[in-house]
Amino acid sequence: MNVNDVMEVASAVAPVFVLIALGLLARGCGWLTKEADDSLLKLTIRLLYPAFIFNRVLAEKDLAELGNLWWPVSSGFLSILVGFGVAWAVAVALKIEGKGKREAFVFTAGIFNYGYFAIPVCEAVLFFGAGFVGKLLVFNLGVEVAIWGVGVMLLGGGALGIGRLLNPPILALVAALWMNHAGWANSMPDFALSSLGMVGNCAIPVGLVLIGATTLDLWRDQRSSPWSWRVVGGGVLVRLVLLPCIMLAVARWVPFPDSALWLSKVFVLQAAMPAGIFAIVIARYYGANAKVAAQAMAPTILACLVTLPVWLVVGQWFLDR
Repeated sequence: MNVNDVMEVASAVAPVFVLIALGLLARGCGWLTKEADDSLLKLTIRLLYPAFIFNRVLAEKDLAELGNLWWPVSSGFLSILVGFGVAWAVAVALKIEGKGKREAFVFTAGIFNYGYFAIPVCEAVLFFGAGFVGKLLVFNLGVEVAIWGVGVMLLGGGALGIGRLLNPPILALVAALWMNHAGWANSMPDFALSSLGMVGNCAIPVGLVLIGATTLDLWRDQRSSPWSWRVVGGGVLVRLVLLPCIMLAVARWVPFPDSALWLSKVFVLQAAMPAGIFAIVIARYYGANAKVAAQAMAPTILACLVTLPVWLVVGQWFLDR
């Protein structure tokens, strides 16, 4: 492990940050207005991202056996629960309290950016290999269950939010898994797969540009608000220090079965991720403190310019020891 390794990984993941920067530029210049966000978000969630998921999962033949899905789904679920637990302990230690503040901090700091950051990163870095995205998306199913179930209750959203899992991306994932299991994947016409591929390839770039635009909005909203060092420092501590160490320990020492050995690489990937931006939207919807959520998330996005390639290289070195 040396500086050249870090620079090589940094170069591979640089396009992610370039697209985010383009989103910042587009919002700052008025090319991408807030009024357009809703339409683009709906287009991404209801069409582009489902097409991306369906195409990638359908191409991953290792996912044909439904019995092999238990480990990735349960691992995704437990990774979020551990994140919430660590974030809660830090919130208590730093005395982050007040109406909706602790809940917003725990929810935001406890969730890694498992989609629009993780997917392009694992596609860019050779360590993860071909076909890895389809497996990652199955892991993310467990993440979604934890967020909409346990996370919503944590925010005071009432009963389990499992019904919210019936959304286009999850339905596309389930449909692709079922087609793989039933042996129908090879019956898809080439033109249909090509069309889905073209549509799906738009999902990540559009999502990253929207993240950039949203980040600029958050920065503008926070300029007139006092920043809490406890929230900022706590978010960085949880998301970029404590949880990466825990995830790398899981990657190295948890005895995954042969059919799920690839989960070690998933945990290396997620160890490097910043906090999830979409967590702020959910926190705001359920009445938690959106300012606290933004302050817990934003510094991790900025810091991961440095920490993301470093943790990826450390993780690769740790697994190869």
